[in-house]
Amino acid sequence: MYQYCIYREKGVNFRSDINGLRAIAVIAVVLFHFKVAGFSGGFVGVDIFFVISGYLMTKIIFTKLEADSFRLSQFYLARSRRIIPALVFLCVVLLIGLWWVLPPSEMMRFSRQVASSVTFVSNILYWRESGYFDVTSHEKWLLHTWSLSVEWQFYILYPVALLLAKKIFSVVSLRWLLLGAAFASFALSAILPLRWADAGFFLLPTRAWEMLAGGLIFLFPMAFSKFQSIMLEILGLVLIVLSVVFLSPSAQWPGWQAMIPVMGAVLVMYAARGESLITGNRVMQFIGAISYSLYLWHWPIFVGLNYTDMANNHLWIMAGIATSVICAIGSYYLIETPSRSGTLLRPVITLSDVRLLVGYGVLCCSICVAGLAVLFFGGVPGRMSPVVVNADSEKLNRNPRQRECNVTVSQNPKSPQCIFGSQSKNIALVVIGDSHANAIVTAVAEAVAKDNSGVLYLGADGCSYVQHLSTKFFPACAKYNADVAALLAKDYPDIPVLIINRATAALVGPNEESKPAISYIDNTPSTDENFSRLFKQRYITTLCDMASTRAVYVLNPIPEMGVDVPQTLIRNQLFHHADADIGISLQDYYQRHREIRAINQEQVQACGAKILDPVPYLCDDKMCWGSVGGRSLYYDDDHLSEYGNRRLVPLFSQIQIEQKVLPTN
Repeated sequence: MYQYCIYREKGVNFRSDINGLRAIAVIAVVLFHFKVAGFSGGFVGVDIFFVISGYLMTKIIFTKLEADSFRLSQFYLARSRRIIPALVFLCVVLLIGLWWVLPPSEMMRFSRQVASSVTFVSNILYWRESGYFDVTSHEKWLLHTWSLSVEWQFYILYPVALLLAKKIFSVVSLRWLLLGAAFASFALSAILPLRWADAGFFLLPTRAWEMLAGGLIFLFPMAFSKFQSIMLEILGLVLIVLSVVFLSPSAQWPGWQAMIPVMGAVLVMYAARGESLITGNRVMQFIGAISYSLYLWHWPIFVGLNYTDMANNHLWIMAGIATSVICAIGSYYLIETPSRSGTLLRPVITLSDVRLLVGYGVLCCSICVAGLAVLFFGGVPGRMSPVVVNADSEKLNRNPRQRECNVTVSQNPKSPQCIFGSQSKNIALVVIGDSHANAIVTAVAEAVAKDNSGVLYLGADGCSYVQHLSTKFFPACAKYNADVAALLAKDYPDIPVLIINRATAALVGPNEESKPAISYIDNTPSTDENFSRLFKQRYITTLCDMASTRAVYVLNPIPEMGVDVPQTLIRNQLFHHADADIGISLQDYYQRHREIRAINQEQVQACGAKILDPVPYLCDDKMCWGSVGGRSLYYDDDHLSEYGNRRLVPLFSQIQIEQKVLPTN
């Protein structure tokens, strides 16, 4: 098997050290994704892949440019043969397999991923959604294709740019231009993630320098003695190992830290030690040969384990890794190798290079159309039982103006100042807080906004209303809250305020599995004891300042289920045929929220704030329910849906009863 595998890989210029480096990269990525201890920085394997890709592409292009034999069609065909067949095969298998297990909304999301993956724009899709390291990323079956999209975009632009530049500059001069471009891209990658982390991670401009770094290895060749090569390889491998072991997803990436694994890869490639015991042994050569297929298959298998709640079971993790290798071997021999050699369809049909290139394009477009068709038909809900469809629909049953009224995270955030209820200038109540306020404001408006009055919403997701406090997610939260306080003092000096915060998460961290404690702008984790005292002081001061000029209502914490309620209902139905409702014990609720409830009660005595308690409306004498009669009250694990928040309308009606005079703005 080994000899056959390497025979397929070898060419005149085959470098076993690069093939071994591929193995190191894919091992790091796979073990990182499967959460194996000691591989917290395994995501740097993708950066190593970029370096390798840049070297090979530069070598191919410049060698043929110097010989005046470079043809774009041949270049794109070679890349298509390398990437497209195995990717399309994966997408087809997943489309067929997931048809039976994904509810409509998830099938729509997956179909969108398929369409973006085969058209190589998935990095843009994921940039516009959420971060690579977010918990929700574990539910995206084709998230890993973002790197293929970045590479393909590089493949499209790089040779075209070089061909145009060659008309002005000599081939020798081009290397200095590429060196300058690499420095510019690196500078951008160090700066952009500080403000737009997702853009810095997913987009080509901040990743191009890694591929150009590989290209510079070819453009600036160096000769070393055997001893020097050994030292270079050791130093390079040490840099890679240090990156894999000590870096973590909490780092702003790529950033300047990406220089460490990139330089490690560059040094290993400069060493060019084909006889290396580390990169040249048979095991590493075999893994390097199947690295692309292994990269393709391992992530959907991990997502499958996560989807069935087995991603934290050590035995299932080992089984998942083994299955990934088996699928990779099958993909390599049955799809990759024949497509690269041009024999995949040769027994059936013979095509010219141009027609074959067009055929690859048609193949990708066909899969894209299939994905879009599923999207167009709403995920084809007829595939699933009514229980699954109803639970799935609750995921989307949220504030219809959620996006419109949310505040964009920026250095100078501004509120859209949405008015719910009557759109007149008569404001009965102002609602401020974080995403819990956004989820509940429509119920508040139904209860309060009567007699030609409205409810003004000034909340911001991820920004609890506590003065002088900012999180890393929302660095300008303190400024935003100060602006809200100033706006209220100036334009709404005596209008009552309802504050709805997920304050427990702000104080002690989220309770969703695998979510870390909230990190504040001064790097203080929310679990720090000194911070707890500071938070309590600022929280009480904030509300007392507000209560000195107006009536202030504070909603006690909403019960947090700890699991995605609609998703759990769906999976219980699909995999266990169980219809039991989701809930937590009332004791667990009081235990988790005891500090915030105590602080809120202290505010009643300190400054006269009025407490609204959701417990009688969402809990009985033993349980707080996330679903009732099989219907979810939440659209995720802690945000009430439009169906669930209506249970609180009688609670908020107390505000209307107490505040009968409706001031005019």
